[in-house]
Amino acid sequence: TVKAAEEMHRILEEAGESVTLYHGKLPAAERRANQDMFIVIVRHEGKAVGAGWVLLCGDKAVIPWASTLADYNPLAPNMLLYWAIQSHLCETGVRQFDFGRSTYGEGTYKFKKQWGAVPVALDWKEWDAQGVAPIVAPATSGGAKSSLRPLVESAWQKLPLAVTNSLGPRLRRYITL
Repeated sequence: TVKAAEEMHRILEEAGESVTLYHGKLPAAERRANQDMFIVIVRHEGKAVGAGWVLLCGDKAVIPWASTLADYNPLAPNMLLYWAIQSHLCETGVRQFDFGRSTYGEGTYKFKKQWGAVPVALDWKEWDAQGVAPIVAPATSGGAKSSLRPLVESAWQKLPLAVTNSLGPRLRRYITL
């Protein structure tokens, strides 16, 4: 529903200020909700504190957007969010759930692994400036980290929400998760 999508926007924007590099509005599909997607909202005392947007394709599902508010993390809303999603998917016959990409060994990777997610290497392709020849980067199992990333993340978290909402969509394509 549109109301659920609006609540999810609010959660992602609030979380983006202190947690992650949220990179823009959800797609216009929020106004054309159908059987191919659903939104789960987790509430505490009536307040929406977590949300996940799930897309369906036959017996498969993927969660491209999900977040919870950091102030409520001691209550583990993320666990409830994913439990509610998995429960609904099982009841409706979905057999495969794609948790989305994560950097090997990072927090999101560990969270997904505890739910039984199995890593699958992805091949990334970049095109040259003319869009003619792909520059193929081999898949990696992780391990190599930039020493600059923690500094950038820390600085990003201190920026005003209006600044991150303006810069985020422009910078997102250059950021690997």
